[in-house]
Amino acid sequence: MPKLILFDVDQTLVDALAHHNVAYKKAFKEVFNVDAKLTDIKFAGKIVPNIIRELGELKRIPRDVVESRLIKAIERVESFFTESVDKDEMRVLPGVRELLEKLKERNYILGVVTGNPEGITQSILEKGELKGYFDILVYGSEDKSRVELVGLAIAEAGRKFGTKFFGKDVVIVGDSIHDIDCGKPHGSITIAVTTGFYSKEELMKHSPDYLFKDLADPKILEVLQQPK
Repeated sequence: MPKLILFDVDQTLVDALAHHNVAYKKAFKEVFNVDAKLTDIKFAGKIVPNIIRELGELKRIPRDVVESRLIKAIERVESFFTESVDKDEMRVLPGVRELLEKLKERNYILGVVTGNPEGITQSILEKGELKGYFDILVYGSEDKSRVELVGLAIAEAGRKFGTKFFGKDVVIVGDSIHDIDCGKPHGSITIAVTTGFYSKEELMKHSPDYLFKDLADPKILEVLQQPK
C-alpha cells in the first residue's frame, strides 16, 4: 500500500515569510489598532488562531478582545496575504518540485497539513504551482491542535482512498519541532528539514526519525521507499 505523506507548507515547501509579515501587520492594525508582525514571536509550526492569540498577549491586548475579534482577524490575515501574493513571486524551496514529481510517479498519496487557513494555503499552492500534487489538504483555520489536524488528514485520506492508514503508513515532513511532535501520537514516521527557523540541534532534541538539510537530498526518496 502506498504511504500517505503529509507536508507542512511554510519553510518546508515554500518561503512566504515576507507575505505573512505584510498580512499580520495590516490585519493587527485594522482589527486591533496595534503594530505587530509575525516575526515578533516564534511562530513556526503553530496554527493561525494561536498565533493571533500569542501576538495579542505580547501586545497586551485583553484576551476577551482577541477572542471576540479572532474570526475577523483570521479573515483579514487571509485577505491581506492573498493581496500580497498576487503582487509578487512565490519562492518554492530547493528540491520540492522534483521530490513531489517523483513521489507522484510512484503513486504515493500526498497531503498538506498546515497551520495556515484555507485562503492562504490555496494562494501559496496556486502561486507556487504546487496544488496539483496534493490529494489531501487540511488547514489550521480550525481551532485544533497540530496533532488533531494530522488525525483529520489521516481520516480524510482513509475516506477518499477507501483504506485505513496506521502508524508508519503515514509520514510527516516539516521544518519545525511541532511537525515532529504532531506525528508521534499517531506513530508516524517523521522527517525534519532545516529550511525553517529551528536549528539542527533544536530539531534533534525532538527526535525526528530522519533529518535533512532540505528536500533536495536524494536520500529522502530512499527513506520513503524503505519497507515499513
